[in-house]
Order: sequence, then C-alpha cells, then structure tokens
Amino acid sequence: MAAVGLLIKTYPALLETELNRKGARRFEVWNAGTSAYVVAQDVAAAEEAISQLNPDMLIFTVTNTGRRAFLKGADPRPFFRADPRLFAENLYFLPLGSRPAGLALISSWRLYRLAVIAANDILAIADWLRSMSYEDGINAKIDKTLNVEAFRRFYARRHGRLAVLLMSNPAGKDCRSLKEFGAPCVDLQGALPPQAPVEYRLIHPGPRVYRWYAKTLAKLLSPRLP
Repeated sequence: MAAVGLLIKTYPALLETELNRKGARRFEVWNAGTSAYVVAQDVAAAEEAISQLNPDMLIFTVTNTGRRAFLKGADPRPFFRADPRLFAENLYFLPLGSRPAGLALISSWRLYRLAVIAANDILAIADWLRSMSYEDGINAKIDKTLNVEAFRRFYARRHGRLAVLLMSNPAGKDCRSLKEFGAPCVDLQGALPPQAPVEYRLIHPGPRVYRWYAKTLAKLLSPRLP
C-alpha cells in the first residue's frame, strides 16, 4: 500500500493512529502491500503474514488482477522453467490448458512451444483486426483462473478463524465487482465525498487522501473489530 513516500504516512500507519485514538484496546496495523502484486500473490503473502504475525483481521485491496509482473529488464526464462504455470497465465490459447500434461509438454518440447506461441501471435492479430485487445482477453481469463479461485480457496480455509475482508479502493474495483471473490467488502469507494477531486481516484494519492482513507476506514471497520 503506497509505492512511494514514508511508511508513517501510508494509510495503514495512519489507520493505526486513528484506531488507537479512542478506546482501551491497542491496535497494530501492518502494511503488507507490495506494488504490482496480483491477488494470488497477495494470498501467498497473507499466508506468510498469518504464520509470522497471527493477525485478527486481514484486509485485501484488489487493484491488480491480471498477470504477474516481471521485473523490468529481467530474463523471464528461468521463471518459466521453474513454474510452467506461467505458460497458462501468459498465453490466451493453450491446446491442453493448464493440465499438468499440457504444461509439461510446452515447457519441455521447444518445437511445440514455438507452434503454440505462433498460434497466439495469429490470435493477437485477429483480435487487433476486430478492434479487440488480446490483453483484455487473457486478463479476463487470468482473473478467473489465477486470482478469484486462489482467493476463494484461501477464504474457505481461513474465514472461520480470523476476519478476512475485501476493500473497494477508490482507484480500483467497487464492492459489486468484487462479489465473485465471495468475501465481505468494506466499501471505501462508496464512501467517497460528493464530487471528490480526481486525486481521490489515483492509485497512489497524496497525504490528504491517505488521511481520509484512514479516518473513513476506522469508521467503517468499527463494527467489525474484534
């Protein structure tokens, strides 16, 4: 949460201050957000946070739901060798889908891999001619197979033991579009001030907006706090 700036000025830190402003209980808010993570990676990070921090509540902000990002300038080939599921994640058309046999085939047989990539290039050209984005098509597929299902499995395992919430970020998806994830949603987006300035809808807004995030979240979370 917040890719730039001091940690003490991010809204999780400001939220901790707000929650501890009144009441006898002491709250700690940990910022586990990582720039460019998709929901499936957030789920993996959440499992690690649970084992290390034993939290009472987890709040997921859904912003990125497409493909996992590679570091700029990094050679992606070692990642594909280590995790063949990346082929299913990055290719819209895969003859055998994400089944283990299909992934083993495309990762081990160079000629087959070349043919599948060529077929995807043809599909991309066809989509461009129809004024449809190949990227939109593959991201819609990944949303379902990688992110939604990963979160649903996590929620099924964890929601009886601790509170797991989604949050509608003003720069991201609203609570209605998050219904498919199957968890309760804290509607920060719905609490936006009337005619809010454009800065409220930026992915990484300024301090004024983060202060509003913290104050509004403290109110919205109050009935749900343990």
